Amino acid sequence: MCSHDFAHNHPSGDVTPSTKDKMLTHKLDDLLSGIEVRVLDHLIHWLWRAFLSFRSRTNLVISIDSLHLQRINRWLATLGKSHSPT
Repeated sequence: MCSHDFAHNHPSGDVTPSTKDKMLTHKLDDLLSGIEVRVLDHLIHWLWRAFLSFRSRTNLVISIDSLHLQRINRWLATLGKSHSPT
């Protein structure tokens, strides 16, 4: 099975997911699961300074193992940012 992350910017600086963000994430998860692609996470960022992870902060239940979480954190580290779920 393949996997994918999604990320997009909220230029306003407010990384709170909108209703459309939530709907899009669920729709992507549903559609991609049909072709055996797992959505690992959907990140919302503001100028790569503020982050929100759907996986860690919303009711979207995405199955993720520690290896994929490590890959996400390494990717964020290459951008010079850190992400710690709360």
